[in-house]
Amino acid sequence: MQRRAYRRRFLRIVTVAVAVVLITLAGNRLYKPTVYQYQGKGIDKWFEEYLKARVENKSEGAVHRAFYAMGTNAVPFLSGRISRDISESLGERCIGLLPASMRPTTRFQEALAAHDMLIALRPPLDMIKPLLAPALIKKGPGEYRLARSVLLALRDDTDEAP
Repeated sequence: MQRRAYRRRFLRIVTVAVAVVLITLAGNRLYKPTVYQYQGKGIDKWFEEYLKARVENKSEGAVHRAFYAMGTNAVPFLSGRISRDISESLGERCIGLLPASMRPTTRFQEALAAHDMLIALRPPLDMIKPLLAPALIKKGPGEYRLARSVLLALRDDTDEAP
């Protein structure tokens, strides 16, 4: 009798566990974070094209036009690339030993590309300051330098310190 009760209990636990896993997988599959779209592509895809064009020394004209059309809608995404941690992990350092053609884009390269695009877009200083504040306060020296460089480039004619 006890054996049967343990078996039923075990089957219930397994059933619940399988159901939780299936619901989690279905939820992750159905959930798609909303990103700003332009001409059917998300801003992350446009940024990937920009990075690829930079690495391959190709014309960035179409991507620049897309970012100019997105305007200030692109600023939170680009500033996020600078404000996140761009230091290399041990795994990324090991990947750095691969031939250049096989290496993925590093977070520093992404931050540098975002830096250049932000300066080209010239968003309002009062919009960009709070978005870059985390990089100026608690991040490493790379993030700080890039954020400060953007703020200095966008500074008003009033000589206001960033």
